[in-house]
Amino acid sequence: RIQNLENELQAAFVDIGLKKNAFLHYWDMIPDDAARLEAEEGGGGGGGRRRRQSRRKRYSNEDIAKRFPPGSEIVVQVTKAAIGTKGPRVTASLSIPGRYLVMMPGSKLKGVSRKICDAKERQRLKKILDRLPMPDDAGVIIRTVASGANKRSFVRDLRGLTVSWEELQKAMVEKPAPCCIYEEPDLVERVVRDWLTEDVDRVIVATREKFDSLRRIAGNISRRARSRIYLYEGELPILEHYDVERQVEEAFKRQVPLKSGGAIIFDETEALIAIDVNTGRH
Repeated sequence: RIQNLENELQAAFVDIGLKKNAFLHYWDMIPDDAARLEAEEGGGGGGGRRRRQSRRKRYSNEDIAKRFPPGSEIVVQVTKAAIGTKGPRVTASLSIPGRYLVMMPGSKLKGVSRKICDAKERQRLKKILDRLPMPDDAGVIIRTVASGANKRSFVRDLRGLTVSWEELQKAMVEKPAPCCIYEEPDLVERVVRDWLTEDVDRVIVATREKFDSLRRIAGNISRRARSRIYLYEGELPILEHYDVERQVEEAFKRQVPLKSGGAIIFDETEALIAIDVNTGRH
């Protein structure tokens, strides 16, 4: 629920049910397909944000006040969590990521990630995209990881995203604002969804509950992906058994030893982080 509009900041403050109101730029209140495409394809840091803003249609303070008066409801997505005294950053440009596709509710956009550079592959993916049974009220972008995937994989992914969008729409109608109507899967599930590619041999899971959950998620990708999920049943803690704890501890030390006999030295100050390559025994 919109609490107030601050014309000087060109932003609205939105009650999303947390202690701190969320910060919503005026140019993020009305979805814009050109800006969405750039954002989903990896617009990146500050420079990317400036490009996206410059391509957006600008709305006057009067336009915003007329469309979004204080007290009105708006569906937003968190793009940056709250930090210190600052509330979360949000946008009205919604996106639901799948394994191969990103669905964008309220958009008519259909595209292929620019990070897929091969012209033949882009053409193949565009043909698949044109034949997918798209919902009328949502657009889709093919993600970079989709390069080489078959049509069946896209159909399966789109089916799952469509179900998520339908559930989200139902929650919009039934739940009173402010409330959470959609939440991304947890870290473990996102790792399997986004990073279980052909060059990964095994995913080893420490608990039976997560093992069953990840097998189900990987099964939506393919039978082969499902077969690469293993349950760890050793006596030692899993990170200790695979020597991960020692490697993590070493990675966070000031001095990280190298196999060559040298070392990398990290010195962190308020202004910068200095990294020194030390030749060690030489």
